[in-house]
Amino acid sequence: MSLTLAMETAIKSLRTHTYAMDTVNHNIANMNTTGYTRQLANITAAEAISLYGTAGQIGTGSRVSYIERIRDTYLDRMIRTENSNTGKWDVISEAYKTLKVFFPEIDGVTSGGLDEQIQAFWTSWQEVADAAAAGDDMTAAKNKVAATASAITTLFNEKAQGLTDTQVALTADLRMAVDDANALTQDIYRLNKEIVSVEGMGQQPNDLMDKRDVALASLAKLLNITTVTKGDGSVLVMIGGHTLVNGTEGYNKLTTVGGQKDGKLESLALFEYLGQRPTRLNANLVTGGKIGGILEMRDSIIQYYKNNIDNMASSLIYVINQVHKSAPTGVDIFRGNDAASMRVNQSIVTDPKSLSDTHFVAGDIAKILANLGNKMLSTFVVSPNTGVAVDTPLPLDGILKINGIEIEFKTSQTIKDLVNNINANISSFSAVYDEQTQQLFMVMSEQVTIEELYSDGTSKAVAQTTPPTPLPPLLIDALQLRERIISAGPVSYKNFTQDDKITTNKSWYNQNPKLKWEAGISGTVVVNYQGNDWPVKWIDDKDISGTYASIQNFNFDYTAGENKPPMLQYSFFDEANQKFYFESAPNTDNNNGGNVILPFTIRDQDGEMTQTMQLMGNMVFNDYYETITSKLEANVKLSDDMQKSYQNALDQFEGIQDSITKVDEKEELARAKLYQRAYDASVRLMSIVDEMYNMLINRTATPSTSD
Repeated sequence: MSLTLAMETAIKSLRTHTYAMDTVNHNIANMNTTGYTRQLANITAAEAISLYGTAGQIGTGSRVSYIERIRDTYLDRMIRTENSNTGKWDVISEAYKTLKVFFPEIDGVTSGGLDEQIQAFWTSWQEVADAAAAGDDMTAAKNKVAATASAITTLFNEKAQGLTDTQVALTADLRMAVDDANALTQDIYRLNKEIVSVEGMGQQPNDLMDKRDVALASLAKLLNITTVTKGDGSVLVMIGGHTLVNGTEGYNKLTTVGGQKDGKLESLALFEYLGQRPTRLNANLVTGGKIGGILEMRDSIIQYYKNNIDNMASSLIYVINQVHKSAPTGVDIFRGNDAASMRVNQSIVTDPKSLSDTHFVAGDIAKILANLGNKMLSTFVVSPNTGVAVDTPLPLDGILKINGIEIEFKTSQTIKDLVNNINANISSFSAVYDEQTQQLFMVMSEQVTIEELYSDGTSKAVAQTTPPTPLPPLLIDALQLRERIISAGPVSYKNFTQDDKITTNKSWYNQNPKLKWEAGISGTVVVNYQGNDWPVKWIDDKDISGTYASIQNFNFDYTAGENKPPMLQYSFFDEANQKFYFESAPNTDNNNGGNVILPFTIRDQDGEMTQTMQLMGNMVFNDYYETITSKLEANVKLSDDMQKSYQNALDQFEGIQDSITKVDEKEELARAKLYQRAYDASVRLMSIVDEMYNMLINRTATPSTSD
């Protein structure tokens, strides 16, 4: 029995080291195979035999207990994370390079750019104003106004179309990336089944696991996935709590669904439940990978620049038209309400001489238009239809103190005189009075405080008695002056289709579009008035109209006994142009008696409500475009830096993993020699055992004899 055991031990050694040599051969054969993990034959002692009466257990040789994959699973998780980051920033960095084409100013190219054309537009109006004041022929100057106006609309149209085309191109990329992701999830599901089957037979499916790791890394390049290894060896793949691959049970397909602004920009969704509509995967869930980068670039970054271009175009259209059509023969210079629809009034294209230049004083309209560059985009002082004719005498003597500049007025003067007195300070603020609508419109270089004083310069604030002392009639009250903040462009928010519009006659509960379609989004809008912040909270399940009403009415909690701030009176929503208007009435507290207009601001404390409403803050025309291009320039550099940073991190993790998993030829050959020597020794052992058998059988046995 001992010789048989010795022979069996030698045979086991031969088998073991042959198996180990096969593993070395497999490693060397796959030195250049992408994703291959080197393997190591784990040689252990075979199970020993215990015999009664012997000194101890008898060894039975060696065996290969399993084939080990030499791999760090922690590094695999980090590599998938960095693959997701690089996939995202590869897209964003590349797309920013495309954006630079539409804003050449960031590369120092100013000739023929939008900013240059807008400046030329202001300059051409100055030439009209100079010619009008001098009594010269204005034909050439007005032709230049019409030409620069056309150039501006062309540039706005081209930028809007270019940005939209980029979004559409990214949508095409999204569809292809979704197809790639679906192919990978199907592969992972198939590999899961094969791996579980092999492990069920008690074997190590190393090569299959390599293929699955490659598929997971490729999928992470497309999406920010999370993985969990199940007890049977399969993996569960998820994105933001939604299952892509459920081990060996199945996988869910991604798809794209319509619903963005022009119907071409589709959202990402997942067929999560059989027979049901796909579930949208919002921006909070898809935050990484190529798909995450496409969605962020298309729906947030490019949309941001589209909104800003629309805001600028919309504000130019609104303010320029308000000023120009206040003249007796004035008409709208521009048509449309955003960058894509902006165009020059055909009557002006046909006959530039029809441009108005004068209302009360020669060239005054032209001069106001020439000085709009330093005026604010969306904050004005206005009056509704006052019912006061332009030649109506003013009701009293007094002074309007506008940001410290005193504008005198007397009962012997009219509205016309008052407007001319205001326009004497045209670099700070300018005013026009539309005789047809009987409305005053004032543009400013900064937010204004307007106080009405007596003619001797003293304040009209009075001490109140019981009953209150009657105040003399006030010019601010007579004209119903207010400060107005208007949304610069049409409302813009995610999941807003072309047909969806905010209306004033729908239920505020269900039918109007919501703020955002991501669940759980909320924020706080802050109205600053009289130096105090008044917060108004909003949540995403309340529609925009409802939140707008809350802001208008200052819906918030305040401590009993405190002065509750006045509502933003006269606010309204322009349904035709999808714009919000917020207006403050003159201060009517007990101290100032309604003779002071105080500025107010609306800003986000958190959330993106004012971005949704396109409230731009205290920005002037000449600074706005530079702000856009400066931010783009900074973001181009940032995206490039982020892409390089994540790529560098990925390279480092892959380098560390390669140092562990990569096949080293010298190391494998050295191990092969060890296996060879063990194999040779086992052969020699078998020869010795063979000789012992030969001695036992051939030399100790005697032939049988018979008498």
